[in-house]
Amino acid sequence: MYFYLVVFSLAIVLAAISELLKKANNTVVNNNQKKNQLLVSNVFLFLSGTVFVLVAGLRFNVGIDYAVYRRLQIPSVLQGYPTNMEYAYQLLIKFSNLFGNIQWVFFFTHLLIIGFIYLAIKRNSESYSLSVFILATSAFFTVSLNIMRECIAAAIFIFAVEYIVKRDKRFFGYSVLSFLFHRSSIIFLPLYFLNKIKLSKSMMFLLPFIPILGGDSVRKLAFYVSEHLGSYAKYFGSRYDRVSQLDKSFINIYWLCSVLVLYFSIIFINKSDEKQLTEFEIQKKNVYQNLQLLIVLFSGFSRDIPHGDRIIYLLFGLQILTIPFFFSIASRIKGSPFKHRQIMLSLSKMIIIIAFLLFGWRMIVDGNYGYSIPYHSIFD
Repeated sequence: MYFYLVVFSLAIVLAAISELLKKANNTVVNNNQKKNQLLVSNVFLFLSGTVFVLVAGLRFNVGIDYAVYRRLQIPSVLQGYPTNMEYAYQLLIKFSNLFGNIQWVFFFTHLLIIGFIYLAIKRNSESYSLSVFILATSAFFTVSLNIMRECIAAAIFIFAVEYIVKRDKRFFGYSVLSFLFHRSSIIFLPLYFLNKIKLSKSMMFLLPFIPILGGDSVRKLAFYVSEHLGSYAKYFGSRYDRVSQLDKSFINIYWLCSVLVLYFSIIFINKSDEKQLTEFEIQKKNVYQNLQLLIVLFSGFSRDIPHGDRIIYLLFGLQILTIPFFFSIASRIKGSPFKHRQIMLSLSKMIIIIAFLLFGWRMIVDGNYGYSIPYHSIFD
């Protein structure tokens, strides 16, 4: 427990230093000094990401799936046995093996996961430190120690979200890449059209409760899709098709945390406030709100789908970007008729931060989800 507390704190502090240097750089006039300070900022952000990569790459027997990969999945690929593993991850395994030890698979896996996430943070986050905080407390990192291929796909999608906002067709290229690491990421493809969907505030408020009524329909759709994918239909009716009480607890907290973020964006960023935003920010707000709504719906419907707790993390990590954006935009809006806006804004931010802290504690420490505790390294 204390190990992760130190690791997460170090990564957040390094990201905060990078963020402060970047902001201070805006006041520097001398071009050479600006370049040097920006370089130092990037170095601190790089060091922050390196903390996560080293923790994942040097672990030994941490996480349920670690032993499965080390004893079964990786040797099967290297020995040429038939496998359902996606092609890109097979290539990663074979490449890693060139370095003489299959432990390199775990290192390069998280080099990809953290690399794509930190590139997304650098390019699109309004707050480096808050993004890293969400990366830690949302349990995305500790979950990635288990569902590695899925988290590579999710990390690629987090990076590619900017192409949805920009309506750039490069998004499809990254979607294909994510599919080559995990088939379930096929759901990302239609999300390119999210920028065309604009829902009313009342719809945004009501839709989070749809999973209570529509669970059976989603289950039938998921079964239909999984049959055509050819490898996931077997989970229906299996032991993975039963949500335990512990999983229900996690799923309920997933849903609550994501609802809080969605409602924050609806309440504190009104249609009338958009005149204070640029056209790009309005477009980004619309896409991010739609994505946040999808996170809520995925969280709610996951109890009706086999391995639903894992499916959540295809989208849950997006809050690494959505939360800092919503916080930043809401803080910049002036002249709102909302009485005591600043007090309510600060309290709402605090509630969301506390909710994620409690979620991280419940998930990582109290529930030890995925058995990431205790931590052991290859040097032990």
